[in-house]
Amino acid sequence: MAELVDIHSHLLAGDGPGSMDAALGIIRMEYSMGMRHQFCTPVIESPADFGGIEEIKGKMEQLETSCRAEFPDLRLYLGFEVRPSFDIAGALKKGVPLSMAGTRYVLIGPGDDFCRAGAPEILSLIDAGYIPVLAHPEHTRFFRREPEALEGYVSAGVLLQINIPSIMGVYGNEIKEFADQLLRLRWVSFAAADNKKQHFEARLFTGYQYIVANWRKSKADLLLVENGMKLINNETIDNSAAYPWKPVRKPFFKKLFGV
Repeated sequence: MAELVDIHSHLLAGDGPGSMDAALGIIRMEYSMGMRHQFCTPVIESPADFGGIEEIKGKMEQLETSCRAEFPDLRLYLGFEVRPSFDIAGALKKGVPLSMAGTRYVLIGPGDDFCRAGAPEILSLIDAGYIPVLAHPEHTRFFRREPEALEGYVSAGVLLQINIPSIMGVYGNEIKEFADQLLRLRWVSFAAADNKKQHFEARLFTGYQYIVANWRKSKADLLLVENGMKLINNETIDNSAAYPWKPVRKPFFKKLFGV
């Protein structure tokens, strides 16, 4: 199996795990099962958070130093999960380093309360030459209720990243079914762990196995290896093979009883 790439995690102090030891425990688990490229993506809620970016860079350097001896071939990258609540493209133009490791890609975290009001902030990134990556859209109620709106983003060139626990059913059947539908429609470009704390299993490898078993190996390689490396190398990712949205037809008894 090729080296796995995780484009979304919360491993820095103050963003996810409570200590360096906890962060190293997460990395150790994922590394033991093939992860070799790890993004750390703390949340940027608003311009008020810009003042903390230098401190975040310092925490990233500390994590890199702690990893160097134990994981010599691990590569760490800094990105941010940016909320679409302000002029992101304008901030990037002013030199605020909000993209993924200095590439054209910007990870957007829509949040559970996202609605159409956030659309201009996302689409303006495309006009400015950036490539938005929408994180875990399966978690966003608005997209589950209005998937055609999500289809509009995909058609415009926005890439989607789903969380591995979503397709494993960790967050319930509604989120799992929607994530599975996104995979079937070929709307998804990345699968990520979104680790915030240590788990009993390596999420990336578990997700890789699940996608191989339920779809095919080439799809697992695309979502967990190939597209991640294209992002790192600032190469273009093609999502033109996406199918149009089709509502899932529920069996009669599911319609009748609402399950």
